Amino acid sequence: MASSTTADGSVVRTAERGQMTMAVVTAVADAKGVSPKELDAKLHDVVDPDGLEAIFGTGDTSSPSAARLVLSMADCEVVVYDNEQVIVTPPVESTEDEDGSAPTGSEFRHD
Repeated sequence: MASSTTADGSVVRTAERGQMTMAVVTAVADAKGVSPKELDAKLHDVVDPDGLEAIFGTGDTSSPSAARLVLSMADCEVVVYDNEQVIVTPPVESTEDEDGSAPTGSEFRHD
């Protein structure tokens, strides 16, 4: 599986045919800076691994489509594309004040 890291710390990984679940787990672990075995979160707690493989792990990129799955695992945003690509964005460091409120001028991401 090929992998790279972007300037913002996101991990981009391309899955081999039938290895989408492994690509997701490995990319999340890379984004968190741990081995896959050290992850507290389990993929099966957020998505059905068999369903993920059935839809995204077929290796069929011959027909263009815009299918993607967005999920959260281990505090990371995970986006799985039908072209066998996985992009994992690690959590942003907390910038909350002591009382739990966000400081003035912060930007929040809303999808």
